[in-house]
Amino acid sequence: MIFAKDLGAPETPRLLKDKSWLIVEMAPHRGGVSQVSADGSESKLIAKTGTPNGCLMDHNGDIWVAETHPHPALMHATMDGKAEVYIDTAESGEKFLLPNDLCFAADGTLYMTDSGMLMSEWVVDGALRPDWQTAPFDGRVYQIDLKAKTAKIIDNGLRFTNGIAMGPDGHLYANEMITGDVYRYSFTDGKPTGDRELFGNVLSEEWGGGFRGPDGMEAYRFL
Repeated sequence: MIFAKDLGAPETPRLLKDKSWLIVEMAPHRGGVSQVSADGSESKLIAKTGTPNGCLMDHNGDIWVAETHPHPALMHATMDGKAEVYIDTAESGEKFLLPNDLCFAADGTLYMTDSGMLMSEWVVDGALRPDWQTAPFDGRVYQIDLKAKTAKIIDNGLRFTNGIAMGPDGHLYANEMITGDVYRYSFTDGKPTGDRELFGNVLSEEWGGGFRGPDGMEAYRFL
């Protein structure tokens, strides 16, 4: 079943309170945050940002966007079409490379993955660079204080960090696309307290090579 069509490389669907969907569209002719109606019949571009990869909306109705290119950044957008760069540098001085996905913790702290390579270095002449398996990634996980406008690196050296989610156990999970690994970061009193630990791997034993691995992810608690 096709729910919605004529979208430009859509990513990161987020269900809104009115049952419509917030998404990003990565294709150059769209390149921004869009809203899809509850029945999927209509879509409208809300805000142009560039080449966004992840998005979510907070409790105040503000939209946060993981923008990959041409200016890698965490962007702030609103439903009336405004969009601005909010943070593009970690507090330790490292520039963002390829912001990918986002999630909130219960205390309002924002966590974001960075795949670890500029988009212009990852995609060359319209295709993945031929050495993608061994390329020098510096994938990161950021802890972002939106009020202070600071981004702290809680992990780095990952190989194309992608999806991120808070688990029903109160811990943070992030995946690594090149290897297929999913990692867990233990939390105490709502804050990360240790190094990453391997939680699992999603690549099957039958995998015959080629670019494949986990993308976005979400955690749900079923009652």
